[in-house]
Amino acid sequence: MAKADPVGAIEIAHRLDVTPKTVQTWRFRRALPPADYQVNGADAWDWMTILRWAGQTGRLRTEAMAAAYKAKFRKDPAPPNEGGAGTWKTPAKQVAAQRAARRTATKPPSTKSVKKKPARKTAAKKAAAAGKPN
Repeated sequence: MAKADPVGAIEIAHRLDVTPKTVQTWRFRRALPPADYQVNGADAWDWMTILRWAGQTGRLRTEAMAAAYKAKFRKDPAPPNEGGAGTWKTPAKQVAAQRAARRTATKPPSTKSVKKKPARKTAAKKAAAAGKPN
């Protein structure tokens, strides 16, 4: 039986060579697998669970991690994300520009003409228009 190796968000960040904020983003987006443990109220995962997940999703950034994945699971990991929209290697401004381009490319032009509603007349304006004093 394999020895358990529980890791938290900080250890995951350190071992996968990403920032702790990246791991928190993965948690927020529910990209990480469900936690295996609860340690003092905080989520924790078995390292093999995280290694399997990282190898399947292309998040192994180093050759050493890819070799560990291949040795443990007997298959090559998914290729790393190399700058597609929304990946960790793409600058934020470039991602925003790509998203804006997709929105404008897929949004059909509006066929409605915008009509302004006439202003509502209050009782005082109606009386003034009719020539009656208040």
